[in-house]
Amino acid sequence: MAWYNKYRPEKFDDVLGQDLVKSVMQNAIKKNLIKNAYLLSGPKGVGKTTLARIFAKSLNNVAENGESIIDIIEMDAASNTGIDDVRQLINAANNPPISGKYKVYIIDEVHMLSKQAMNALLKIIEEPPEYLVFLFATTNPEKIIPTVLSRVTKLNLSSHTLTDVVKKLETISKTEGLEIDKKSLEIIAKRAQGSQRDAINLLETISSYGLDKYDSKTTSNLLGLLSDDLLEMSYEYFKTGGDLNSIINAVETSGVDPDAFLAQLFDYCLDQSLNGKSGMGNFIETLAKIISYRLPISSIKSCFALIYSQLYTTPTTTSQIPAENSKSIEETHPKTQPKQAPTPKP
Repeated sequence: MAWYNKYRPEKFDDVLGQDLVKSVMQNAIKKNLIKNAYLLSGPKGVGKTTLARIFAKSLNNVAENGESIIDIIEMDAASNTGIDDVRQLINAANNPPISGKYKVYIIDEVHMLSKQAMNALLKIIEEPPEYLVFLFATTNPEKIIPTVLSRVTKLNLSSHTLTDVVKKLETISKTEGLEIDKKSLEIIAKRAQGSQRDAINLLETISSYGLDKYDSKTTSNLLGLLSDDLLEMSYEYFKTGGDLNSIINAVETSGVDPDAFLAQLFDYCLDQSLNGKSGMGNFIETLAKIISYRLPISSIKSCFALIYSQLYTTPTTTSQIPAENSKSIEETHPKTQPKQAPTPKP
């Protein structure tokens, strides 16, 4: 069983974060104020489907009445997008629950339904039987037609914090007997970008290599990421110079392609800037511009040359280029003076 399913929460208290959404659901059950349609929206991997399942089981008190789980039906709208699929759902929904108090439909990625299918679903949402509850989940609520949106109770889920994801990964690592340091877990959590599911999947992928232990360098290499030390060296090169060939060789050895290198260097500099490191504004802006160009960059060496040209050359017309400034980037590149900081051109 995949780790994400193995460690999927079974009760509200086990769900990572999402305190407000959990409170709304628990209070609805406690006060018997159940709405007929809820929309759980938010980024991928933050617990939308998990919370929908827990809520559905709580509505039917599956813990005490196991047979009532038959009245909880899940549908993936991504593979059931047409109006005929929704018509079948509506016909079945008009039949009362067999064992539970409610008949609950969990529809994942509901925004994938066609417009016709959504309009067909609208009628039963407007006039539902008392026993019927819809739990919609989506990453793209803006794609749902306004008439449906106006008739659901909206529950917005947020991305998980780095601290929360690391804490979850620490628990799983300990349970699985995986020897991995906290820095590695932070790298995984950051790569997952707030998605608990992606973080757990990455941790499982790392474990499949079967190493005795994992440090940050090993974890970075396995994930196809550059180490912070190498990213720092790359940044410092443009500030103070350095052994360019050595840096390029290290980046190329990692197997990272030019686009990934630029993206990782950009993220690293953003993090450093947010952590208080000064003087990075111009460099971050330059990287952002280069990435936005979406150029077909063929090599890591070309990345360095492009960054340098954007940092230390002033755009001019051909007729304005002085003879002494007509050298190639290779000739003016600071690798010719590895121990000195490059001097920006006016």
